[in-house]
Amino acid sequence: ESNFFRFGNTGDTSIEKHASFIGKNIEKLVDDFTIITTIARYAYDIITISGSQIAIKDVKWDKIIIDEASMINLAQIVGVILKSSKSIDIIIAGDPFQIRPILNLPEWEGLNIYDLVELNSFKSNKTAINGYNIHKLMTQYRSLRNIGVLYSEYCYSSLLNHNRGALGKPKYSLFESKALKTVNTILFPVNKDVPLYCPKYLGSSSYHLYLSIILIEWLLEFVQQFSEDSKRIGIISPYRAQSDLIFKLVNANLDKFKNNEILVSTVHGFQGDECDIIICAFNPPKTVGTKVAINDKNILNVAISRAKDHLIMFVPDNFNQFTELNKLISLTNREDDIKAKLMEKTLFGTMNYIEDIIYTTAHHPINVFGKSKYKYEIRIEDDTLDIQINES
Repeated sequence: ESNFFRFGNTGDTSIEKHASFIGKNIEKLVDDFTIITTIARYAYDIITISGSQIAIKDVKWDKIIIDEASMINLAQIVGVILKSSKSIDIIIAGDPFQIRPILNLPEWEGLNIYDLVELNSFKSNKTAINGYNIHKLMTQYRSLRNIGVLYSEYCYSSLLNHNRGALGKPKYSLFESKALKTVNTILFPVNKDVPLYCPKYLGSSSYHLYLSIILIEWLLEFVQQFSEDSKRIGIISPYRAQSDLIFKLVNANLDKFKNNEILVSTVHGFQGDECDIIICAFNPPKTVGTKVAINDKNILNVAISRAKDHLIMFVPDNFNQFTELNKLISLTNREDDIKAKLMEKTLFGTMNYIEDIIYTTAHHPINVFGKSKYKYEIRIEDDTLDIQINES
């Protein structure tokens, strides 16, 4: 009989078809058993064991393991700890440099268990508060060495070991004759006085039009080399509006991506995932500050560490205004930087290719549209963005 159970509805049919899934009812209890659930359910939910109901928090557990601790808000995790008896072995698993919790309470915003025990370095063997033991897993298995070294230097004091080696002779091209390296940086222009190049907003979320169009136009060329050797490609942005815009552009061109799997989401949506190739769309906001997403060390770390074989970063040319992004880019080989405008010229014959295929306007009370000479017709308002793609 199984002693390993997944408790609570998941919304994932593949999980709920598995023999370990029990919903909320264990028909017959074995002596030793493990239940997997969310920390939110732990606080309030009821489990039925052999016909008797008991709150999950009231079960006399021998051990509690809390995973992905960086994303759990402090109130939730402290609640579990305070409810548990001193005899229970509590293991906190996670990475203090992964994404922080989202909580709409200013006094609790972003705080997690690592702040409480003042754990902010992989050099420590015990926490500063109460001296709890720290068991460090110092080998990363996902990324090729050059990518691993980048985030090891950025967040982990260069302490990480790397299970995978470095990239051999480049097999693919970034574009034309430019080799696809392990770490690639493409600088795109930002100009607050030019609509195509200035940061824009949908609600409170930032997007950048030029970045969106150059990325999709380049991607359509880039994936052609993987027609027989398909790849899992992830496109990540710190901002919802930017990731949604790229997602829509990708979906409008699904038939052109061969057998490659193209995933698009925010950094938060990608935590825990990985792809052969990660493309980071680091679009800037209008304002510069310590709390903007592009200036968040944990968000940048999660973004770049999703990459297995190749990391391609689209970076604003004003990146030095953002302290954390500047720190990250300074760790790369700056001689390899590529300007998006030169990439435009190489791929499409002119540095103004994107400007020439775009027409932008506002929404008007009455709109009449005929056949257009532009590939992209873009209509912009504060809370809406419409893009019509006209194939030639």
